[in-house]
Amino acid sequence: MGYVYLMGDKDRFGYYKIGATRGNVNRRLKTLQTGNSGELFIEKIHETKHPFIVENILHNRLMHKQTINEWYDLELEDVIKFTKNCDEIEEIIYCFRKVRNHSEFPQSAEELLQSKTSTKNFLASLSAEESAELEIQLKDHINIFKNYYHPTYPYN
Repeated sequence: MGYVYLMGDKDRFGYYKIGATRGNVNRRLKTLQTGNSGELFIEKIHETKHPFIVENILHNRLMHKQTINEWYDLELEDVIKFTKNCDEIEEIIYCFRKVRNHSEFPQSAEELLQSKTSTKNFLASLSAEESAELEIQLKDHINIFKNYYHPTYPYN
């Protein structure tokens, strides 16, 4: 198990680091504090089997708010939704691992949704609105996973 954390800087409102560790988050805080003039604090912690994948996807989602390296200028809404976003990413990881092994990737959301009978049954149980929402979410994440596992894999 590991952790994805949201660490803030008390001297800079809205300034947060999104990071991951397999170790102790408090030790990570102390390590980062050594090189930082402002007082750091842990805002949120999410425990996960996939800390570095979750972190990578959060970085991609929030790229437009990145200030430098793993530091982001976040709105209060981003901070509040941190745990929800981590949970959503975990569900997507589970879906990808269940449907395909990590070396094979669907070419489209439709292929992903139709690749296994259980997935077809699940899809059939969704309303049209739920199905459309799931397809949008999957399309958004297919390229992120391709890039994470296969950095040379071309984007669609």
